[in-house]
Amino acid sequence: MRLSDENTREGRHLTPEERIALQAEEIKQLQAENKQLRARVARMREALRKAREVLYNLRMDDYPGFSAICEALAEIDKAMGGKEDV
Repeated sequence: MRLSDENTREGRHLTPEERIALQAEEIKQLQAENKQLRARVARMREALRKAREVLYNLRMDDYPGFSAICEALAEIDKAMGGKEDV
C-alpha cells in the first residue's frame, strides 16, 4: 500500500508508526527505481558515445549525406549534455 493511494488501512487511520513504515518502504522502492533509471541512462550515454565516435570517423567524401551526420552529431551531443555545435 502506498501512502499516496490511501491514508487508511482496513477502515482505520494509520498510526504514526505505520505511516513511517510505509514511507520507509516507499523510499526504498523509489531508490531502487532511481538506481535502475540511472543504469539505463548510463547505457544510453555509452551507446550515444559510440555512435558519435563512428559518425565522427566518417569522411565527407565517403558519404553524400554528411550534413545529416553533422546534425545527428549535434543532437547526440545535446542529449549527452555536451557541446551543441559540431
